[in-house]
Amino acid sequence: MGARPLRDDDPVVIDDYRLQGRLGAGGMGVVYLAEGPEGLVAVKRLRQEYADDFAFRERFRREGAALTLVGSEFTARVLEVQVDVPNPYLVMEYVDGPSLSARVAEAGPLPPGQVRALGAGLAAALMAIHRAGIVHRDLKPGNVLLSERGPKVIDFGIAQLADATSLTETGVAVGSPVYMAPEQVAGRPGPPADVFSWALTLVYAATGRLAFGSGVTQAVMFRIMYGEPDLAGVPDDLKPILTAALAKDPARRPAPDQLVAALSENDETTVARRPDEIATTLMAGNWPAPPRAAGRTALLPAHRPNRKRVLAIGGIAAGVVAAGAAVALVLANSGGQSAGSGGPATGSGQPSAASGRPATAVTPSVSAPPGPCTADDIKVAGGDGQKPTITLPDTCTVPTQLVVKDLRTGTGLAAKRGDDITVNYTLMTWSDKLTLDNSYDRGWPLTVTGLGNGGIIAGWEQGLVGIRKGDRRLLVVPPALAYGTNGQSPVKPNETLVFVVDATAVVSN
Repeated sequence: MGARPLRDDDPVVIDDYRLQGRLGAGGMGVVYLAEGPEGLVAVKRLRQEYADDFAFRERFRREGAALTLVGSEFTARVLEVQVDVPNPYLVMEYVDGPSLSARVAEAGPLPPGQVRALGAGLAAALMAIHRAGIVHRDLKPGNVLLSERGPKVIDFGIAQLADATSLTETGVAVGSPVYMAPEQVAGRPGPPADVFSWALTLVYAATGRLAFGSGVTQAVMFRIMYGEPDLAGVPDDLKPILTAALAKDPARRPAPDQLVAALSENDETTVARRPDEIATTLMAGNWPAPPRAAGRTALLPAHRPNRKRVLAIGGIAAGVVAAGAAVALVLANSGGQSAGSGGPATGSGQPSAASGRPATAVTPSVSAPPGPCTADDIKVAGGDGQKPTITLPDTCTVPTQLVVKDLRTGTGLAAKRGDDITVNYTLMTWSDKLTLDNSYDRGWPLTVTGLGNGGIIAGWEQGLVGIRKGDRRLLVVPPALAYGTNGQSPVKPNETLVFVVDATAVVSN
């Protein structure tokens, strides 16, 4: 992942750190590549909402110092935590290497020996994190960086700091659904939840797949809580320890020192005294250095660069937050359905290119037999901040094209492709009028990073372009722009989906 140029509204200097470019941005803040007194570092500057939130600032003051106490070869060190400044920030070790998620996406699953070494390094990192009294809560491939000497865990403690502040009600969710433990889904994470996430991360590293599958968020969470993981493709010698770590009961999962012991064939007493040393020994011969791009760690120009110029610095900073503490929406794009297939219904309220706002829905004239339903035929009840009730009509036929209409108009920035949006939503199927999923009952909104990047069903991505904070938007997504003729459990084949989406934040990228 390359560093991007600074924006016009970015600072050039934060105290002793000269900013070189942007490494990432997300729900918690912006991460910059910076030159400090002792070389390159990553600086995470928290968003204004956190700076203005008294509960968060006080918790940051109490617990932020613990982040600097986490000492492991396999964590990206937190070098400095500044609270008493207008915008609190953290200074972190800069890690020159790709994320595990990027490495697997680009080159496929890791070799078995490297998966074993990865597991030992991550478990040693968890030992250090838990000794400092911290629960990571968001361990996943995107929060694991691959350095030349082994894996580095980032963003530990950030989700924990965000939890239990007023911001958890207005746009911050703790954890990523496909890597959550059952008790975390229920809102009660402790150190064993990190062990569960550790196992899910290793399954992904070994197979390139999610242990509990993808699809509608609620369905993934249901499988995590009640289903069995798919370990097909995991090396046989790793299956016993991963199965134990994926126990539904937190009390039955091994502790991180037991994980290191099992992977390195050492006794737990030795591991407890020298976890980093034992994990490092396992790296020998099993940890190929990530490929290095020419000029990978070269500093950016001291002047503010042209915003249209793309600068290539291949390392990812510790603490990149583009997909960090916020929950990523898991409405996976069904294979073979392109974002361009199908199109909006005429007069359906599709956002116009000029304004980014939906046009007024046009109700067709009555004919026999009944024509396709329009947005005006669908009744949505419920006030601001409330879970909507959706009533689908019986007097017209299911729409065959995308229908989009704003039911309530918000203010501020209109989301464009590539932006991050935070939303509450309710999902209903047209054929049986069942509510499959909603974020209100879980108690937190969801954040979509990179709107239009192909990670969400095509109709969702088309229909949410132009949405603003405070908008309530109705989407009717036909099968061609959803899960098509195959469906994806629990969505049936050829199913039309109905969404009511409440936008709580839009972040421009």
